[in-house]
Amino acid sequence: MSRSRLVALTVVGVAIVAFAAWPPSEEPTPDRKDRVETRTKTREKPSDEEIKRRRKARLMRMSRGKVVEAKLVKLRALRCGLMPAPQASIAVDMGNGPVQVGETDDLGKLTIRVPKVGKHTYIATHDEHDGAEGPTDADEISVNACPGATVIGKVVDPKGDPVEGAEVVLGEEQDVAVTDENGEFMVTDMYLTALRLAARNGQLSAEVSLDPPLNPREERTLNLRLERGRRLVGVVLDREGTPVPKATVMALAGAEMVTSTRADRRGRFWLKGVPFVPLSLQALSDRGASKPLPVGETEARSDLVLTIEPGAMLVFKGGGADATYQVYDKRRPAAAPMREVVGDGSRATLNAPGQYEIMVDSPTGGKKSCGEVGVFPGDLIEIDCAAEGDATVTGRVVDTKGDALGGVNIYAFSRSSYRRSARRVQATTSSDGTFSFKLDERGQITVGAFVPEDGGGYGRKTGIPVSPGVVSDVGDITILTRDERQAMFRQRKFYGVGAVITRTSQGPVFQRLVDNGPLARAGVKAYDVILAVDGQTAYNESVMGLVRKLRGEEGSSVTLTLWRDGQELEVDVERGPIDADKAF
Repeated sequence: MSRSRLVALTVVGVAIVAFAAWPPSEEPTPDRKDRVETRTKTREKPSDEEIKRRRKARLMRMSRGKVVEAKLVKLRALRCGLMPAPQASIAVDMGNGPVQVGETDDLGKLTIRVPKVGKHTYIATHDEHDGAEGPTDADEISVNACPGATVIGKVVDPKGDPVEGAEVVLGEEQDVAVTDENGEFMVTDMYLTALRLAARNGQLSAEVSLDPPLNPREERTLNLRLERGRRLVGVVLDREGTPVPKATVMALAGAEMVTSTRADRRGRFWLKGVPFVPLSLQALSDRGASKPLPVGETEARSDLVLTIEPGAMLVFKGGGADATYQVYDKRRPAAAPMREVVGDGSRATLNAPGQYEIMVDSPTGGKKSCGEVGVFPGDLIEIDCAAEGDATVTGRVVDTKGDALGGVNIYAFSRSSYRRSARRVQATTSSDGTFSFKLDERGQITVGAFVPEDGGGYGRKTGIPVSPGVVSDVGDITILTRDERQAMFRQRKFYGVGAVITRTSQGPVFQRLVDNGPLARAGVKAYDVILAVDGQTAYNESVMGLVRKLRGEEGSSVTLTLWRDGQELEVDVERGPIDADKAF
C-alpha cells in the first residue's frame, strides 16, 4: 500500500471516531464539573481599601507606568447658583481619558490623590449637568457643574435705532459684551446668579430685571431701549427691616440735590434719569433719616437698601420765604453745613441724639445765628429765628440709684455770663426732682445741681444749647455725694475700660489709653470722640459722670459710639481690671 493511501485512510478513520462520539455526554467529567461551579459563583464586592488600591493602580497606568510622587487635591463641586453640589460624580483626565475617582460629600467636597507631576483636568457631573476645570496643577479646585444660560438681544436708542458699541453688563459683571453694528449682543451666565441686565452708551442707559431667573441651558431674548441717565432702584427699611412707606429719597452730588422721588407703600423707590456722576442716596421720613449711601459713577443699581435711623425733625420759620436755613453739627466741625433748606416751613430730619447750630441767611437780614439745639430720637422742634425773649431750660435731679431729689439748687451759666450768674440760683427742684427756669442766653450753657447740706454733693451737664423761645431739656443730672466722689478718687483698683477722659470743643474724648487695656484691645484710639455710652448721648455729660458710667462689674460690657476721622464707630468693650497706680 502506498504511503499517500495510508495517510488518507488514517484521516477518514479519525473523522468517523469523532462523529461517533457526538453529541457529548450531558454528565460532565469531575474536572469539568469543578470548573463550571467555579464560574457560576457570585463575585464578592471588593473592600474600600481594594477599591482605593485599584484606582491608584489605574491612575499609575495612566501616567504611562512611571512611578511618580502623589499629592492630595481638595476638590469642590458647585451647582447652579454657586451652591455646593452633593453626590457629584468626579473624574480625572490626565491625557488618556477621564477616570472616575469618587463622589462629593453633602458639602460638595472630595479629597483625592493624583500624581504630583503634570497638570490634570477635573470633571464634575451633577443632575445630568457637568463641567470641567483644567488642565491645572492646583491643590484646591472648584468645578462648576452648572451648564449656565445665555441672554441675547438688541440695544436701541430712544428713537428705536440700533446702537453700536454699547456696553452690556450681565449681573455684577458675570459677563460683559459690546453690541455689534446691528446693536446685537450675547452674554452668558455660567453660574445662574445674575439678577439684572444693564446697558450703557455715553449718557444713555437701560436696565431690566431677570424675572423669572434664568434656567439651566436657557437662551433668553431681551431687548434694551436706552434712556437719558440711569436707574437706581431699592427699598427703604427701618432698623427692624420693616418697609418705610412714603419716605423721600434724594440723590445728592455733594450738597446739591440732583433728583428725588418718594417711596411707595412698600418702601420701594425708583430714581430715573440719574446722571453718571458720583452720588450719595439718602432717605428722609417722619421716623428719621438714613445715612448717606455712596453710589459709584458708573453704577446702575437695583438692590439698594436705605435704613432709616431714629432721628429728630426741625421745622424752620422766621427768616422769610427766600431765607436759607443751614444746619451745622457741633460734634463734627465742618466748613460746609450738613443740611440746607429754603423757606419758612421747610423741614430737616437730623440724626439723634445730636447737637446742632442753626444759621439763617436771608436777602433782607443777612446771615445770623438762630442759636443751638440739642435733639433726641423722635423730637419735633420748631426753630423760630425771629423769636425774642428767654430760653426755657428743664430737667430732673436724681441720686446714683436713680431716685428723685427735691430741694436741690440749680445753677446755670455760660462763658460770657459766668461772673454774673454762676452764683445765682435759677431754680430749686420740686419733690419729684424736676426743675424749670428761663434764661436770657443764646448758645451753650452749663447746668449744675448743688446740695449744700453736710454730706451733700453736686452734678452738672455741660454744652446745653439754648435759644430764644426754645425749650431745652437737659435730662437727668446725677448727684454724687462728697463721700461717693471721694470714694471714686480713692479707689485705685476697679473694673473699667482703661482711659483718661477730657473735654474738647467736639465733646469728651479719650485723652490717654492704658496699654493693652480693654479699650486698646477693642481698637479704640486716643482722642476718639465719645458720642454715646450705651445709647445715651455723652456730649453733655461731665467727666465724672462719664467715669461713673464706664466703670462697672467684672466681665460686664459697655457699648461706645465714637467719632474718628469723619466716621461714626460702635464698639463693644468688656470691662477689665484697672490698677490706677500702674496704668500709666
